[in-house]
Amino acid sequence: MPSLCSLVKSLFQLYYENESRDDALLGKRVKELSAKYLIQAVDDIKESNLPCSHIHYEDLIKDPVSVVKKIYAEYNWDFSKEYEDILNNYLKENLADREKTKLKRSKDKDVLHHYTPEEFSLTTEQLSSDSFAEYCRMFDVPMSRN
Repeated sequence: MPSLCSLVKSLFQLYYENESRDDALLGKRVKELSAKYLIQAVDDIKESNLPCSHIHYEDLIKDPVSVVKKIYAEYNWDFSKEYEDILNNYLKENLADREKTKLKRSKDKDVLHHYTPEEFSLTTEQLSSDSFAEYCRMFDVPMSRN
């Protein structure tokens, strides 16, 4: 949730003056809309009869190749050694690029990207209740550290 709030905040900053932005209101509205549409998405996916995989972001970050393998297995797609090598090469290059960016920014004492629920007047209690919590329980989504 804080990540989505941070994204909306970034978009807001492109078009409006920072002084007119209310981060507490932004957090409240993003939470309300997210809860509503996350729950609605479940019904929409069922109604569409389209295949859908559910993955946790933390799993994707921790072991992206295993997550992709799992998705391929779920749909009975071929996961070749060649494709695995392509994924691993991409991940290796991406990590190197991220490290360069991190080093470059650390010289300016800038953080690559950081946000907290409190920035948007959100609390763990709020994010652990109502529809948002229902969605998290439905898909066993862990509460984010950020």
